[in-house]
Parts: sequence; C-alpha cells; structure tokens
Amino acid sequence: MLNAMVFGIDNMIEYKHEEHYVGLLLFYAKLNVKNNKKIFLDKISFDFVKKCVAEIEARFSIKVYSLGLEESSMYLVFSISPTLSPLKAINILKNGFQRQIFETYPDVKEDLHSIFEDNEIVRSLSPDYDLNIIIESLSEANKHRFEILRG
Repeated sequence: MLNAMVFGIDNMIEYKHEEHYVGLLLFYAKLNVKNNKKIFLDKISFDFVKKCVAEIEARFSIKVYSLGLEESSMYLVFSISPTLSPLKAINILKNGFQRQIFETYPDVKEDLHSIFEDNEIVRSLSPDYDLNIIIESLSEANKHRFEILRG
C-alpha cells in the first residue's frame, strides 16, 4: 500500500491510494453488547478501548477516526481499504476488541462467551462532510463519550 496523502486537518479526509482507486470509504458503525450487559465505562475503560483500536489499526488497513462508548454500545467512525468490505471490517473490529478484552478482563469472558451481538448498524458516510460536524451531532444525539482519535 502506498502512503496515504492527508488533505486538511479540519475535515480529516485521508485518501487511500491502492491499485487504481483513489478515494475514501468512510463508515459509521454501532456495535451492541450481547444482552445489553453494561461492560463499558464501568469494567472496561475508554483508554483501554483506544489501545485496542491502535493495535487493530496497526495490523489491518482500517483507520478509526472517532470512538464513542455507552455502557452497552460502541460507536465508530472509520475508513477502510477498498479491498475490504464493510462486513469484513466490522468482523475484524469485533474480533480484535473481543480478543483483547477477554485477555485483559477474564471476568467478562465468564459472563459473555462473545461480546458483541450480530445486529450491528453500519452506514456509509460521505467524505464531503466535515467529520467534526458528524461527530458533534452523534455525541449530542447519543449523550455518550465520543472522542476524535485523528486530527
């Protein structure tokens, strides 16, 4: 993969150069914890989830631009390589989070054999919009901790 070119810090648009494709595939996802167990913010800290994101990004061609947590949900704004499908990216994220959470918090593994439900919500976003506006509207609507990881 060639180095990505970054255009503007305000809107954080990062164009991927792979094969003959030049563009940005940007998505919003909501991942729900099974049985609405409240594991985030009480048992699992926001900083730990940010560390998990960094490890997943280092291994795969996924870039997480923002991360939000509620007690039983995780919200992500991320971009992927054109070689990945959104479903594959979600599975990579869910499996990466689950593996690291189970290694660090064995008591969560006793309660839940898998962390996330299969009813995730994934929406594509237009790179023409300012990510700061999208993230502000998501955090105001959902009233949870939302943080910009890139910028």
